[in-house]
Amino acid sequence: MKSIALALIIGAKGVLGLGLSTPILRFTDKGTFQISVFSDLHYGEAEDLDWGPQQDINSTRVMNSILDQESPQLVVLNGDLITGENTYEANSSHYLDQIVTPLVDRNLYWACTYGNHDSQFNLSRQEIFTREKRYPNSLTQSMVPSIGYESGVSNYYLPIYSADKSDKTPKVILWFFDSRGGNEFQNTDKNGGRVPIDDFVDQSVVDWFSETRDQLNKVYHKTIPSLAFFHIPVTAMLAFQESPGPNAHTEPGINDDVPLAEQGPSDGSFNYTGQDKPFMKALVETKGLIATFSGHDHGNDWCFKWNTTLSEMDIKGDGVILCFDRHSGYGGYGSWTRGSRQILLDEKTLGKQTDTWVRLEEGSISGAVTLNATYGQDRYPAVKDTHNPNERVTAVSSDGVLVAASSAQYLHIQNPATNERLCTFQHDLPVYSSASSPNGKLVVSGSPDGSDLVASGTEEGPIRIWEVDGSDDTPTEHNKQRVISVFFGPNDTVASCSNGQMIYTRKPDGSDLQSYQDTIPVFSVAFPPAGILASREGDWLVKIWNPESGDAPLLLQGHGTSVDSVAFLSDDQLVSDSEDK
Repeated sequence: MKSIALALIIGAKGVLGLGLSTPILRFTDKGTFQISVFSDLHYGEAEDLDWGPQQDINSTRVMNSILDQESPQLVVLNGDLITGENTYEANSSHYLDQIVTPLVDRNLYWACTYGNHDSQFNLSRQEIFTREKRYPNSLTQSMVPSIGYESGVSNYYLPIYSADKSDKTPKVILWFFDSRGGNEFQNTDKNGGRVPIDDFVDQSVVDWFSETRDQLNKVYHKTIPSLAFFHIPVTAMLAFQESPGPNAHTEPGINDDVPLAEQGPSDGSFNYTGQDKPFMKALVETKGLIATFSGHDHGNDWCFKWNTTLSEMDIKGDGVILCFDRHSGYGGYGSWTRGSRQILLDEKTLGKQTDTWVRLEEGSISGAVTLNATYGQDRYPAVKDTHNPNERVTAVSSDGVLVAASSAQYLHIQNPATNERLCTFQHDLPVYSSASSPNGKLVVSGSPDGSDLVASGTEEGPIRIWEVDGSDDTPTEHNKQRVISVFFGPNDTVASCSNGQMIYTRKPDGSDLQSYQDTIPVFSVAFPPAGILASREGDWLVKIWNPESGDAPLLLQGHGTSVDSVAFLSDDQLVSDSEDK
């Protein structure tokens, strides 16, 4: 690994680790350098339906709006550029062209990390990287050789130099790491399911980082201030969130993804065994590291200073500040107002203070703070938890008389003919979807606030069944995995599944009926009137389950790409929705 590190250093007078044709980043004549971070754009969802392309149009609008108000010298796309689960192999990486159009139009330089959704059965991060390098303004590199999926792709660094061209010493180093995750490209296991990729920064990358960092300091005879970008947050952020947790005035920001998904088990495919400890240790040992920036958890955008030994961790922070970005795209879960984290470096105060804020789509600034020696003690205004106001219909009763529509954290039951709103249920976080019981008297709904279960795209939380008349006297209970789908079956039985490997059925009073253990993540569940159970698993599998025994005697295959959902018609015929046929 030492030879790799040395090879990246062309000499104290040269450009570090980059080809001679790679543009050199410099501070402006005013002595500043601004970075705009767009995270979790999630292009490419449901391209065959109206709402999918519209989401991408909205995401491009977000980028244009923010770039019209800010003046960055560099844009960072910090992972989950594309939702690979929803794309076709033939054109999955082509969404990159749409993503970078606002940057190309403004002749802006950009640098990427790739996220877990950027590696899926029909999409590989290597394909994204290859397509990205067609653009001269792409500064994304791949400096760590990888065997298979071991190291990932987007591991590299970029130096930023003074506006004074006679000064050959970098003023700042930007580190970029591939936290990997997702699934292997065009590969399945023996059951036909997806093959997950480890979702943490690999040891080979940690070794490269440590040796290259030390060589840089040796060559330039100084500690160079630095920033780091990686998509999935490290476990230190989870430990802080759990105790003591972000304070609204000393660590301002939204904190709606609780618990956050850290490196190691973030997608439910793996258990946490300290996979990211070597990476965290390397970060702590990096003198001059000002801050790190991560996305992944759409409902969080706070920062905290890691200067203690956090609960259940044996690594003590050295004062590095760990920050979340802001959910930028209209793809992916959540209705939080979209935005982009801004980072402003000043040559005069490098290593002492760095200003950062979130520019929201509608123009306002949220969570402006100064990352300095007293961050975590200084007080700031609390951040408003705002959401996109658009409503979406999430459930319709069997007779069509009632509909459930969600708007931010509210679930409204209303008559579609008169638009009369009969009752409203309020959650702490946005409602994503809901389901109506066959008799129309019950509705199950939810959000990632831990108060209830939603029909799709939820976080960990208990089930809550609401009476349509507005009462709520049904017990709740927690699920151990992120809940993806919920469905009402015969006799108001509720079935739920998670992107772990479990399906649960429960009575309306919340008591358990049956649990179903699978070997791969489950994404959709449905009951027919007869009472058997169907689930969509992996990429193109549908299983039929016996609700009494919990066995799955029948496995249906026939789709050529991802199955999005399953459902039963009134005569017990099974239908499944896929992107191929």
